[in-house]
Order: sequence, then structure tokens, then C-alpha cells
Amino acid sequence: MMDKSFSYLPILKWRQGEYQALMRLKTEVKDSLLPLIVVPPVEYDFEEERPKKTVQEHIEPFAKRYGAKWGKRNSLIDLHESLEGGVMDNGSLVIIHIFDALRSASLNAVPVVKISHDGDYLRAIKSIVSVDNKGVAIRVKMPHLMSPVLDRNIQELVDYLGLNYPNVDLVIDLEVPQSFEPYSVLNCIQN
Repeated sequence: MMDKSFSYLPILKWRQGEYQALMRLKTEVKDSLLPLIVVPPVEYDFEEERPKKTVQEHIEPFAKRYGAKWGKRNSLIDLHESLEGGVMDNGSLVIIHIFDALRSASLNAVPVVKISHDGDYLRAIKSIVSVDNKGVAIRVKMPHLMSPVLDRNIQELVDYLGLNYPNVDLVIDLEVPQSFEPYSVLNCIQN
């Protein structure tokens, strides 16, 4: 399991400006963070009308860059939805490749899963969780949070992954609100 003594969980895209900023933080600030890093999609070249890189070229430097910019500190790793079914040149899923590379460099990260994931992606997360034994983070967005079957969905996901609740972190992602009206599901949160 990972150490969970942090004060802030920022959701960061793994683009140059954000990982450079993360690297330049003072040690005491780094010690208070547990970043949720989202590997961004492959950029598109509109003039050439094709992706700027292959999935392999886009993903290959991730672990090395992670080590250089964040080191052995803990993080949560998620993928942009366009990469969830992405495959490396050797046929492995992007998420498997990333965690194999992080593991071989002795770097610390926990995969992020969503209730909406299914099939190959969930099997990949289950494999990562069973090998690393560091748990998982379940990222829940507003549509799922508002669902009357949220508890059951989370329980089914935790059971499928072969985990118990001490090995699971729940990340509630409110995203950018479309309005600033209170959500009824959050009425239980009072001062």
C-alpha cells in the first residue's frame, strides 16, 4: 500500500508545462501532494491531417520522464479515454506498458479505474493490481455520483479486482461545473 499522508490531490495532464512545474516544486510542497496524472491523448497535426506521433512514440518516454520529474514519489495514473484501448507495438495495452515500465524502474504509482470501464481495460487493471499490490483509485464523476446504484457499482468493481476497501481510494471528480448550483447528493456535507 502507498503512504496516504497528503493534503492535496491535483488532477494533472502529463504535458510539459505541468510536469516541469511539478518537478520545480519545493520538497515540502511535493510532500503534501498526491497527483492524479492523466496521460494525455496523442496530439493531432491538422496540417498533415494525422496524429503527430504513434501511440508507441507518445507513451514510450512516460516512465523515464516520470522518474526524472516526480521520482519515487507516489501518484495515481489515469489515461485519457482515447488511450484506454491503445496498443503498443508489441501488442500490450498502453496501461500495462506504463505500469510495467514504472515497476521495472521501481517507481510508485497506483492505477485509476472508472466505474464505466469494462472488458480488456478492467482485466489489465486487475493484472496490475495483483502484481503491484498497491491498490487502486476509483475515479467517480458526477453522473456516477448521482446514481442510486453507486454503492453496488463500487462494490462490484472492488470485488472484481479482488480488493477490499482499505486498498481502494475513492476520488470524486467534480470536473468543471456547468453551473454553481448545489448538487443534492452533496447536501450531506455541512460546515
